[in-house]
Amino acid sequence: MNRLTIIIPIRAISNRNIAERLAYCTHDSFLDRNKLDFIVVDDGSPLAQRREHEAICVRQGLKYHYIESQNKNVNMARARNRGVALARTEYIMFMDVDLYPYPGYYDDLLNEIAAQNLNEHPDDLVMTGVIYLSEQEGVKRFFKTEPEKRRALFLDYCAQENNRFIEKVSTGTSVTLMHRERYLELGGYDENFEQWGYEDLEFNLRMMYHSDRFPLPKDFTKEIKSFADIDVYRGWKSMYKLYGDITFQKKIVLFHIWHDIDRSSEYARGYERNRQRFVKKITAMAKEPRAELCRVSEEDSLFNQYNNDDGSLSLGDHYKNSPLIAWVQPLKGIPLIGSLLLALKQKI
Repeated sequence: MNRLTIIIPIRAISNRNIAERLAYCTHDSFLDRNKLDFIVVDDGSPLAQRREHEAICVRQGLKYHYIESQNKNVNMARARNRGVALARTEYIMFMDVDLYPYPGYYDDLLNEIAAQNLNEHPDDLVMTGVIYLSEQEGVKRFFKTEPEKRRALFLDYCAQENNRFIEKVSTGTSVTLMHRERYLELGGYDENFEQWGYEDLEFNLRMMYHSDRFPLPKDFTKEIKSFADIDVYRGWKSMYKLYGDITFQKKIVLFHIWHDIDRSSEYARGYERNRQRFVKKITAMAKEPRAELCRVSEEDSLFNQYNNDDGSLSLGDHYKNSPLIAWVQPLKGIPLIGSLLLALKQKI
């Protein structure tokens, strides 16, 4: 019986042709369809695109589901929730249509369920970091490189900070694997997030908050720096990205194929509305009595200053016998080098 369903939410918009990208998720030469299901959830694409999307999904062996929402604002939260309702596996994962795997990615992902002990800790989630390819040369080099050599080559470009081929690297993403029942218990995605942005961050932070895997950082409600530039445990992003850091150190990564971004005023207004809703929700979360039990205290903080000669921080007494953590001087743009290194999963 399959253990995992990959849910891919989509909607065709005027400045993008996503049809050619629907097959990206299947380009793992080790893909075993006896282990995985794929569901593409189309949130109201126009009729012509709907037919094209469905035909491609049939050819690729992907399940296709259409939501009659063409006269409503795009809502990726709605699409993801519908995908979870349709899934019949113990675990679910969300993946964007623009992401491309390496050979063996899905096997590595399934192994992480056991490695990170999700069976015993259903509040936890597995996150995959993403390497964003540059518009011209990055995408061209990627597709010209033999599939089995791509991951090593582009990880090397990351280490070189090679912006000719790589636009950016992020270990704080929406590519998350989790227990389906726990997702439903937490209420799924908030469908009040319409159009684009923040619906994934809000739900994932809700999961992380209930997990207790990492303490809530100081200034939790603040958005401090980008995921690639974080060098202090402050703000929600510093906790969020740790989940992607764990898998990135194991070389588990996806590749983002470049596309145009909607810069319209309507997009900007929707994005800002979602940002405000996001801040309101995590602010309420941070005020809950339970949140006080999960915070990093001033005296225990691992992140206030460099203490050791090797650039690592001394651990507070509360942590010395718990996680195996080191902190090293950050190198710009490289996950883990300048992030928490977790030698193994521990509960704090």
